[in-house]
Amino acid sequence: MGKNQIKDMKVLGIDLGTSSSAAAVLVDGKVMIIPSDEKASTEKPLPSVVSFFADGSCLIGKNAVEQSFYNPEGTVSNVKRLMGSGQQIEVFGKSYLPQFISALILLKIKIYAEKLLGEKIEKAVITVPAYFNDNQRQATRDAGKIAGLDVLHIIPEPIAASIAFGINRDEKNNRVLVFDLGAGTLDVSIIEIGGGFHEVLSTAGNTSLGGIDMDDKLMKLIIKKIKIQYPSWHESKSDKISLANLAESIKIELSTKESVTIDYDILDGVQINVVRSNFEHLIADIIDQCKLVVMDALKGANLTPSDIDKVVLVGGPTKIPIIQNTISDLIRPPEPGIDPTFTVASGAAIQGAVLVNENNLPVLYQGLTLVNVTPLDLGEMARKDGEEILDPMIAKNTPYPIEVTKTYYVAKPMQTEVQISVWQGDFEKNHGFLENVEIGEFWLRGLRSGVMNKEIEVTYKLDADGILTVRAREIGGIASGELVIDKFGNSIIPPPQLEFSLKEAQKIEKKIYRDVLSPYEIPIGGEHVVSNDNNAICWMCDCLNDAKQLIIQHHIHDAKEFFENTQYEISLQDVKQYAYAFIQIGLHPYYPIGVHVSLMENTPRNYRMLKVVLVHELLHALHPDWGHNRINPAERRIANLGNHYDALEEMKNLFLSGKMSFCNNDVRIVDHSSSVKC
Repeated sequence: MGKNQIKDMKVLGIDLGTSSSAAAVLVDGKVMIIPSDEKASTEKPLPSVVSFFADGSCLIGKNAVEQSFYNPEGTVSNVKRLMGSGQQIEVFGKSYLPQFISALILLKIKIYAEKLLGEKIEKAVITVPAYFNDNQRQATRDAGKIAGLDVLHIIPEPIAASIAFGINRDEKNNRVLVFDLGAGTLDVSIIEIGGGFHEVLSTAGNTSLGGIDMDDKLMKLIIKKIKIQYPSWHESKSDKISLANLAESIKIELSTKESVTIDYDILDGVQINVVRSNFEHLIADIIDQCKLVVMDALKGANLTPSDIDKVVLVGGPTKIPIIQNTISDLIRPPEPGIDPTFTVASGAAIQGAVLVNENNLPVLYQGLTLVNVTPLDLGEMARKDGEEILDPMIAKNTPYPIEVTKTYYVAKPMQTEVQISVWQGDFEKNHGFLENVEIGEFWLRGLRSGVMNKEIEVTYKLDADGILTVRAREIGGIASGELVIDKFGNSIIPPPQLEFSLKEAQKIEKKIYRDVLSPYEIPIGGEHVVSNDNNAICWMCDCLNDAKQLIIQHHIHDAKEFFENTQYEISLQDVKQYAYAFIQIGLHPYYPIGVHVSLMENTPRNYRMLKVVLVHELLHALHPDWGHNRINPAERRIANLGNHYDALEEMKNLFLSGKMSFCNNDVRIVDHSSSVKC
């Protein structure tokens, strides 16, 4: 690929979040936010939620959230907290790595970006919490690979925020404290910005603290309030999802209101009222933990609150007044005009454009330089007084490049090999091995035999690109070894599983492309041969009866008497029309229904699809005063409760594509050669 072609390629900046993810790209020198929905008119992040069905198909983002209440067993969220853990997620008897779930979220973001830009996207800069260890960062890179993205760089979220904030600011140096509180993680970084340089002075964080912890406390309060009125009530899996969404919505509303009252429609007569002061008392311990992280960052940079020039708040929970007031009291009031939702993605997009030296790159962005520090301690497993310990080689918040050498001793004269084990973590807070992570190891073999207290020289070299080289050699001997741990490190997924994940993601990508980029059309006349054998479509009467039962069971209006006093005739339509089915009203109690010939064959997919289409048509007959040129909330509810969300989604995609209409009464039933009375 030529140099100019590389410059022309767009690089996605992606903020892969716990509860939602955002993306942006630089176009003609300006940051463009990627919409999270094919019909989105406003900028909103994509929910980081995936809902699987038993057959392995899935929904991603907003659709997955809508489906979650009806499919709690198949819905996966907050997967970011599991990245790099090696833990697998069991769904309907299948095991998924967190990297695969994250890849699906990245995949949908990529496809929406390609739709917006009208071109292929292959490269990305993805952000991670500054406190992520090497395994968690590599897991994020693996997710990008599975999604078909070449991840140029993994950068800390606070740095991305500082890039977006620092552009267009004054040239003098400012010490900026970036407080990044997301749904699942907290990062605090102190960054010196000036003249295009962004030098990280310190970073601190908690990868298990965020907005969902506030939601959890609110949810427990809501459950307590419900049980006052319904003492014997026990929440189901669906209730838990509904309550979690309710808690989040209350939390968001309390950012602008002093109190919130919501009717919990799952149970009759239950009203939930939460006052802001009660909520603030509820999350007091979370606020205290936030303060500790801020002070930890100040300590790491050897600074006091008065040394901070500016404060930047990032992440949805920073909209909560008590968070803003706490930071104002602790440091100083935050900078106004900062978008807490898209700042990180915007900074990542700018960094991506800089990395490929994109055409039309504004002068402001040229020469952008990042000077980073180690977010966590790097050290060696050693023995002291007969016990194994973690001995720091490069302490956290150390600027790099840097090189450190230490000498260790092998006491046993007959020992001819020794393990060099590289660890990462916060050694000061976590003294044991369980709380920290081994990121690499090798054996130094060929030590001299019969020599007491052999000297082993170990060197850690961290270069400007974050590549760690660990070397070891025996002083006075010939034994030596080396290990390289880089930002393009080997996948932590076993190769066979990585290959399987890639293939599965490609299958899902094809379906998303079909639904989003090139919605499929209903075949029109001339592509099918209509059989005159009416018995061939008798199955449609069964389908119609099933649709009636769905309405009787799940519709809030009584429909049983209506169906007992009406007759239906189904005819195949081999005409040029754009509806899977349509019903003619005005002939009560007789209702002819035309079904498109493309549904003629009795397949599981056609049966489920026709069933939800017939639900729509029957509701038209039952409620002729309703507007029927769209999917009504009532039929969405009926399809969900009847476990037909997949078919409903397919119908919706056809409708949104403009290739399908509903209740097309302009088309007359003209062909009775294939018809059956039901």
